[in-house]
Amino acid sequence: MLDDCLCVWGLTDERKEEALKQTLTRREAVYWSRSRQQLWHKEATSELVQKVCEVRLDDDQDCLWLRVEGGASCHVGYRSCFYRRIALCERKTDNPPLLEYAEQERVVDPKIKFGDAPSPTRL
Repeated sequence: MLDDCLCVWGLTDERKEEALKQTLTRREAVYWSRSRQQLWHKEATSELVQKVCEVRLDDDQDCLWLRVEGGASCHVGYRSCFYRRIALCERKTDNPPLLEYAEQERVVDPKIKFGDAPSPTRL
């Protein structure tokens, strides 16, 4: 099963450059965590290892897209960290657009997987 995970790294930021270097070396996703203020290798804090299958770089080289293998890639249990959306083209009204769930079911239960670990996510 392949999951998509989008990661934005400003390649001029040394911390994010180090995350990229470690990702390419390990072939597992490593991120710069703003909430933890440190590099974060998902395997170190959970069993949700993201094995990197493919990396794409955008045209101005400030955004990376990772295709990862490993079930849920989101620490709140969804397949992808991008489980919410604002669908503008599908709207038939002038009312303000609403945030909605693009994924309806979690792949894992975060309480079982992570216990009481703090999460910066606001659902």
